[in-house]
Amino acid sequence: MNHQIYYFLEITLILIYASLMLFSKGNKNKIFIEYVFLSYPFMAMNLLPSYGYPTMFDLITISFIVLFYQTNERTTFSKKWYQFFIILLILSVLIGTIYAQVNSASTIASMVQYFSIIAFVKLIIDECIFNEKLFNVIISYMRMMVWASLFFLLAQIIIGPELTFAKSINQNIFQGEVFRYPSYFQDPQKYAQFLSACFFISIVPTKKEGLVKWINFLLPILIILALLFTGGRAAFLGLLSGLVIVVLLGMPQYRIGIIGVFIALFLIASNFSQKIPMFNRTSTVDESYEFRALVWSDAIDIWKEHPYFGIGIGNYAGYVAVHNPDQYWIADNEITIFDHPENGYLKLLTEFGIVGFVALFACIIYPVYMGISYFFKTKDITTLILIAALISWLVGFVTVYSLGDVRIAILIGSILALLIVRPINDIENYYE
Repeated sequence: MNHQIYYFLEITLILIYASLMLFSKGNKNKIFIEYVFLSYPFMAMNLLPSYGYPTMFDLITISFIVLFYQTNERTTFSKKWYQFFIILLILSVLIGTIYAQVNSASTIASMVQYFSIIAFVKLIIDECIFNEKLFNVIISYMRMMVWASLFFLLAQIIIGPELTFAKSINQNIFQGEVFRYPSYFQDPQKYAQFLSACFFISIVPTKKEGLVKWINFLLPILIILALLFTGGRAAFLGLLSGLVIVVLLGMPQYRIGIIGVFIALFLIASNFSQKIPMFNRTSTVDESYEFRALVWSDAIDIWKEHPYFGIGIGNYAGYVAVHNPDQYWIADNEITIFDHPENGYLKLLTEFGIVGFVALFACIIYPVYMGISYFFKTKDITTLILIAALISWLVGFVTVYSLGDVRIAILIGSILALLIVRPINDIENYYE
């Protein structure tokens, strides 16, 4: 993107945010949440591009918490387990950072991002408990995020992948005679994870009738088509994993609808497979696995040397530059060191150590466990769909550390928040 346009967008977004916070009336917490979702495509923009931080999301979240956050009176959620997990995570990260062999600007950027996401998730939980209608409002905004990505994807197909908010075009985009399209993300794999999780958001039950109902029926079909244009095989497998859950445990109409969608897509793919990146990847599954297996092996060895508290948050690139200098790729005659080992889980395990790794994923797995318990008691289909969305992301996370893009972190954190508050809005003090 042209630098002048980039800076113009940043200044415009900051001015809109400042105006909303300073001059709008009403619940500023809700206004802030809505602003984040409405500005979602731009949240990963770096205010200092040459340094890579802070992001737009970091700036507005920290300033909001410090200057504009409003407390509310209603408290019905016992946070003891989550407080324990988060405190354990923070302590682990601090210890890992203090004893790290290498620290860099990425360390600070990663810390700020995780703090911002934790604050945003807590804000959604508090506000959804305070205002139960906000749950459906957030679902609507998430669908708007998807529609925006689909329109941007269409523009990329027409104009080319050089239409981007990113500083440079990701090399994953180029796949022989076809492109893998990332929409407003920088990496098509991350866009694929976004689509996979948002497919389930698109099928959350809605009470709206008429044209909106047909649009919501159309959206999941378009999401799967867009996913095929990303070429993201792991994310597609994640989508199928989530669908298995919904088909096996969901209502009959979901099974019929999902089967019908895939029959239609099969017919489309059969006739247009040569134009679809998913079916025209230059590397086979075996070749991709062989490459990743070597990097994974190195990452496991790194973790074994720092098993408890890791090498320090955000330090993977700095560490391998010294200890594993063969982990790099060359693009436009420029060498770039890997900033993750082609696996989200191993990235977190090496940087956080086993203590921080367990603490972080406990914050994800515990709500899923409680959601499963709630579903089997109530058969609430929305809870099941939110769980399926998280499962789809967890599967795709195997091949890429997508949390490095703050927009993916916002999406997954928001789904977690909705999963946590879903039982609370129906059953008083369900979490104990």
